[in-house]
Amino acid sequence: MNAVGKQSNTTVEPPVLKLLRGANVGIVGGGQFCRKLIEFFRLQDRSIKKPGIIGVADINSGAAGLRYAQQLGIFTTDDYRNLLTLDRLEVILEITRDRDLAATML
Repeated sequence: MNAVGKQSNTTVEPPVLKLLRGANVGIVGGGQFCRKLIEFFRLQDRSIKKPGIIGVADINSGAAGLRYAQQLGIFTTDDYRNLLTLDRLEVILEITRDRDLAATML
């Protein structure tokens, strides 16, 4: 509620989402969560400044997010290191369940 006692329509945006606004993003982990992220940014995010998903990497060629990215014409690969060759890349989101991968990526 605001100071007048009326319900406020503003929502607080998570800090990580603020950091992604307008950035060119590569996603490592092309599973179902990846698909949901891409769908959110394409279809539900009302912000003018949306992240640009420019690449998706997954070792599973049948992963839902990887296949969805292919359908949208987004660069896809089975090796996350190929994302690093994208000229416009600014941010990498590692969303796999592989605990060792993040350490390997550093």
